[in-house]
Amino acid sequence: MIDVDIPDHPEEMTPSWLNSILHATESISTGKVVGCKTIPIGEGFGFVGRTFRIAITYDSPNAEAPQTLVAKLHSKHP
Repeated sequence: MIDVDIPDHPEEMTPSWLNSILHATESISTGKVVGCKTIPIGEGFGFVGRTFRIAITYDSPNAEAPQTLVAKLHSKHP
């Protein structure tokens, strides 16, 4: 199991953070994340937490690298 810091806010899901996660989990072995965009999904549909699609941009094409991920974060309301 890999010990990672999970962001509290989607703004903290940066290219640097994604690089460390994707390399640590061996989801990518070469290349580098150069950009990412978090897009809210499922808002207003009864989810307690917040869910986001993360669209990922790499420095070079890699057919085996994930192009998107889904993240679930805690609710903004305690």
